[in-house]
Amino acid sequence: MQHASTALTTHGLIDGGVVYFGHSGPFQGTDSNNNIIYYSILAPGQQSGPSTNISYQNVGSLSNAQLGSGADFAVTLNGCNAGAQSPSGLPPIALLLANQLQRTVAAYKVGMHFSNLDASHDPTVVGPSSDPSGLPMYMNADGAPPRPQPTYFYPPH
Repeated sequence: MQHASTALTTHGLIDGGVVYFGHSGPFQGTDSNNNIIYYSILAPGQQSGPSTNISYQNVGSLSNAQLGSGADFAVTLNGCNAGAQSPSGLPPIALLLANQLQRTVAAYKVGMHFSNLDASHDPTVVGPSSDPSGLPMYMNADGAPPRPQPTYFYPPH
């Protein structure tokens, strides 16, 4: 979490947008009554544990101070289910980021996989494609072509 926060605030103006490639999706935790819940996360951290992830618990600490307004949308999330509501009905991390950063966020409501073929030529429907190595490298949404497109989450006005 701290690395993401630092990247957004300490390297000057970001006027072309932010693109995330990495793990995301539902994460199992407990609520204040110790009931099991699932909530939506981005998982950029190298360590295990909720403090290395971005979730409803800490998204409020991210800042938009260095995000310029020049891009059509400021954040693109290329990670599994970053645009999907959690199995417990909690909002997707993409919506939480849009609200916190006051910028439009694009995210997928499906799983994703890496491939050496672009989305229109990749035969993989679900899960990892066969041994993606070398370049070019694409991150494609799971599903048969035409593949699912990202959902756009807009900040409240």
